Amino acid sequence: MGRDNELISLLAKPDMLNLFKRILKSRILSRSELERQSNPASIEASLNELEMLGLINRQPSAFHDFDKFYPTREGLEIEKMVR
Repeated sequence: MGRDNELISLLAKPDMLNLFKRILKSRILSRSELERQSNPASIEASLNELEMLGLINRQPSAFHDFDKFYPTREGLEIEKMVR
């Protein structure tokens, strides 16, 4: 139950929800693509929180700007709830 509450409170934040929806829509986005559309300073914390909850995964790259982010299986299940 605690995890559900954490998930609900996290996705209640408009910036976090918009970031998650962008990743869901594209299915895979690089950090540089995400930063072009948002404030780079706030993106890192949001990505870390989404990753800790298991909603997205990170595919590391040799260059930080080219790390890729994509939804996990659980993230895709949550997609139905956030539409």
